Amino acid sequence: MSEIRTHRPIGRGAVVVALCLAMTGVGPGLADRARGEEPEGKVTLDPKVESILRPMCDYFRKAEALSVVAEQSQTVGDVTLKGTITVAAQRPNRLAVRTRGDTPGLTVVSDGKTLSTAFDVLQKYAEAPAPAAIADLMGDPLIYLTLLQGSILGHLLGDDPLHGLTDGVKTATYAGLETIEGMKVHHLKFVRE
Repeated sequence: MSEIRTHRPIGRGAVVVALCLAMTGVGPGLADRARGEEPEGKVTLDPKVESILRPMCDYFRKAEALSVVAEQSQTVGDVTLKGTITVAAQRPNRLAVRTRGDTPGLTVVSDGKTLSTAFDVLQKYAEAPAPAAIADLMGDPLIYLTLLQGSILGHLLGDDPLHGLTDGVKTATYAGLETIEGMKVHHLKFVRE
C-alpha cells in the first residue's frame, strides 16, 4: 500500500509545497518502463483523490526547477536501512542526486552536457553524454535501482507525474486530513497488487 500526504494549505487554494510518500514494495511504473515494458491498465481515481492529486502533479510537471531532501527507511526482516537522498533538478536535463546512509553512497550529476556517476564505495566514477531530458534517466536501471526504487522522486521528475504515481494502482482512496509538523495535510491511500 502506498500513502501520499500532500502538504497543501487548506482553504487557500495554494499549490503543493511538499510531498511525502511511504511505500511498501515497488509497484509497476518506473520499474516496468526501465525494463522496456508498459504497465497494464489505468486506474480510475476517486473524484476527491483526483481533485487533490492532479493539481499537485501539475505543479511538479510544470516546475522548471526543484530540490528535495528525502529521509528513507526500509526494513527487511530484522534489518532497517536508513538513508538520505538529496535531489536538485532543473529542466530540461540538469540534475544532481546524492545518497548517504546505510546503503552505498552514489552521486549522479548531469550538467546538461555530461552525466557523471560516482560510486563512493568503489571510489570510481563513470561519464556519459547527458540525456536530453531528466525523464530519460528514469529508464536507466542503475538510476532506478540505486536512487529511485521505492521512492516517488522519479515520478515527480518525470514528464507525467500523475501517470507515474497511479500506474499499477488498483484503488485510490481519501483517508482524511492529518497534521504533520503542525501543518494540515491530505492523506491519500493507494493499493497496488
